[in-house]
Amino acid sequence: MGSRSNLSEKLWQAIDTLATGDGELQERLVSASLSLTGVYLPPESDLPKKIQDEFDSIKQDLTRETAKGNEGKIQATTRIMSDQEAEGVAKRILSLFIQLKGGI
Repeated sequence: MGSRSNLSEKLWQAIDTLATGDGELQERLVSASLSLTGVYLPPESDLPKKIQDEFDSIKQDLTRETAKGNEGKIQATTRIMSDQEAEGVAKRILSLFIQLKGGI
């Protein structure tokens, strides 16, 4: 599977989780993030650099806090996110999917 189709599939899974999953937005963001964290974009990827950079930025923003106890970095990060921050990340995931697909 090419980088573009793999990322598209994983972003769609994340969007579906954000829209239809249970729990608060931060909890849905944790679940959505799990489908994104395993995506590797090789340097020779067929994706535009702008898309690669935004994807990397989203992943960094979701893992910026140090894990404590049994929680992972994503849980540690989303636990301290405000609703506004979580909504911003969710919107960036949707926007990235739209860019990848070439628009609405």
